[in-house]
Amino acid sequence: MSDELNDGQDILNPEVDETTETNESVDATLPDDKQLETAIAQKKHWREKALKEAETRKKLEAELERVKPKEVKEVQASSSYITKGEYEEGILRTSKGYGDRDIEILNMISKGKGVSILQAEQDDVFKLHLTRKADEDKNARAQLGASRGSSSSGNKKVPETREEHEAMWIEMSGR
Repeated sequence: MSDELNDGQDILNPEVDETTETNESVDATLPDDKQLETAIAQKKHWREKALKEAETRKKLEAELERVKPKEVKEVQASSSYITKGEYEEGILRTSKGYGDRDIEILNMISKGKGVSILQAEQDDVFKLHLTRKADEDKNARAQLGASRGSSSSGNKKVPETREEHEAMWIEMSGR
């Protein structure tokens, strides 16, 4: 029965793919000239393949650039990260309570000497600035005006006649 089914069919032998010559045992059996030709052909094939892939990659990148919205580019251009200097400045503002003028002087010192803001804080010029600032604050507090008396003013009755005034005076003096 199997002979009847196979009568009209040819027996197929699997064919070997001759385009891929990566098998080293096959290369070893070839003569030296053929090995050289095979290596050159492989190298040429891989170069062409790499060039095609590079061209394809460039086309895809160009297409991606064209399709990308411009807003995304602008958002990526503006960084939301803070710099080291800004971080140190924030530390000094919060921990030491330095104001804008103090930070401005620290930045000048750090740029002039080529050191960080935290190192500029230890500089004699900045220490001199702090002592002057403390002296100015002390002098400003010392020159405050004299007290004008108690600010508590109750609802006092204003005397209209001389007798009412005398009565109020006797009452307040405790007689």
